[in-house]
Amino acid sequence: MSTSLFKITPTPPTSIQVAPGQEGKLSFTVESLAAPDKIHQIMLQALLVGEEGKGKEVDWLVAGPQRTLSMSGGKTETVTITAKPTAGTPRGEHSIKLIIADKDRPNDVYADAPTVACEVTAPAGAEKPPAKLPGWLIPVIAGGVVVVVGVVLLIWKLSSKDPAPGPAGLDEACSGDAAGACDEGLICVAGAQKCLLVGGAPCEPANANLCASGECASTLKHCTLSLGATCRPGDKDMVPCPAKSICDPTAKQCLGMVGAPCKGDAECETGRCTGSVCVAKEPAVKAGDPCQYTCPAPLQCSTTHHCVEQIGKPCSQNIQCSTGLCEGNVCANPDLLRNCTTDGICDPDQVCIEVQPNLKRCKWQAGHACTNNGECSSKLGCNRGVCARDDGKCNDQNDCPSPYQCIIAKQTCLKPNGQTCGGDNECNGFFCKNNRCEPSPCVPACSSTQHCNNDPTAPKCLRNIIIIGPRKFLTPTPFEMPLPKGG
Repeated sequence: MSTSLFKITPTPPTSIQVAPGQEGKLSFTVESLAAPDKIHQIMLQALLVGEEGKGKEVDWLVAGPQRTLSMSGGKTETVTITAKPTAGTPRGEHSIKLIIADKDRPNDVYADAPTVACEVTAPAGAEKPPAKLPGWLIPVIAGGVVVVVGVVLLIWKLSSKDPAPGPAGLDEACSGDAAGACDEGLICVAGAQKCLLVGGAPCEPANANLCASGECASTLKHCTLSLGATCRPGDKDMVPCPAKSICDPTAKQCLGMVGAPCKGDAECETGRCTGSVCVAKEPAVKAGDPCQYTCPAPLQCSTTHHCVEQIGKPCSQNIQCSTGLCEGNVCANPDLLRNCTTDGICDPDQVCIEVQPNLKRCKWQAGHACTNNGECSSKLGCNRGVCARDDGKCNDQNDCPSPYQCIIAKQTCLKPNGQTCGGDNECNGFFCKNNRCEPSPCVPACSSTQHCNNDPTAPKCLRNIIIIGPRKFLTPTPFEMPLPKGG
């Protein structure tokens, strides 16, 4: 694609004077020559042009108002270069130019602006002009010059100290502890004890060893930042992070991706550096994942062996909730007597129990407070404000609701004769006739290993059948004893 897609025109004045600590601006008009339906995401870069004609980035020149800009064809934008020289910025006139490039194709779609000038002057009052000498003092000074020169020569000979060295140049030795040990645009790398190029400085891939990061981006020909260094996500195509890394938009640091070399967890996108390599995160345990005994807090391992959330937490499936109920994408507390299904959607204090064929409902477990029989899972219902035991057993009469009686010999709540019943197992005599408990037709009563067939016309005691697993065993009663009619 042609580089003529953009036109950059400096806006007068094209030269400024700025002293250290002050701020000056140079303006440019950028025009997109692309078709009206074409939109470019362009990057802005301010460069200091050296004597050899090459440009480099310096920290006292900033392109703006932001480093990236969206432009559609036929539109114009005004951009600026802000000059903020510091005390270390060389004095004198500097040539500066603006470069713009397409964010997706910086090497194919770009444009250079004509150079502009910025003169960095000395701070006001830093240097006072020498006072004019009176005419009569000049001969005296001239005669004294000889004496002064002699003294200076003597001092120079007697002195054994070398003059203070200046900042080191590229690839020259330096002390990592000394401030200003290297020329501008260089940094003293402690491990190498050399002045090397900072991240973003122009470089040649063949000489990547001259970059402080040890890496020169082959496409952009700029030194990459070091892993863990501060970066700006919008500038990644001008000041790139190292290979196998990204500029994290939150941390604003160059962080290694999985497989990148690293020295510690803080250098990795995943937060895990193992064996000097960034490795993937361990899979996070989520609500609904299977578990054996424990789950990371605040999740809990439920009786169904799944990690579950508590009431009020977000969810998408019933299995993710401790209550087994996810309503409106929130773990909810099931209402008493609500319909439930085979997955047992009920409160932890409730059970899903069949109340009639193909219909189940949530009812309170044994021991829970209650107000009526219909709230309890126990067939004995609500006894003195508490749901009775589900197994029908008892230790005393307090364990049995009226009209049940605690038969101590059997430790079971049973109804006496004459009470309404729904089956033989509700009656003390184990005989329910016409929905009333009646005396057993087997006289005398059957032993504990037998049961009455409850046939009034032919009563007899039968051996109890004990079911153990899939097999059936008869109790060791040697015979079935028919009883005579009438006792």
